Amino acid sequence: MSYPGAVSSTPPHLGPVRESVHRASTPLAQQLLRLPPWAPLAVFFGLCLAAALITGPVGWTLFVLALAFIGWMLYLSWPALGLNGRLMRIAVICFAVAVVVIQLVPR
Repeated sequence: MSYPGAVSSTPPHLGPVRESVHRASTPLAQQLLRLPPWAPLAVFFGLCLAAALITGPVGWTLFVLALAFIGWMLYLSWPALGLNGRLMRIAVICFAVAVVVIQLVPR
């Protein structure tokens, strides 16, 4: 039985690349769904905080890991997002890229 506003676990028709990424990501995404809702967010912010406190290659590597995670989540959820959700996720990606560039560029 479905209800208004329900999100289907089956994605809409996707292109071949997106479909293969979705299929390959399903096991990890299911593991993430078993975690408490705050856990992935806490890991993301923990990586960002550690990266901000640790300078040099280790710091920007942590930011790149956080950026890769959020980019992966964005890619998977993009077809189901509305305009506001897409804009918010793009803003987070832009912010993270800016922080990585600031970490990489010597003063």
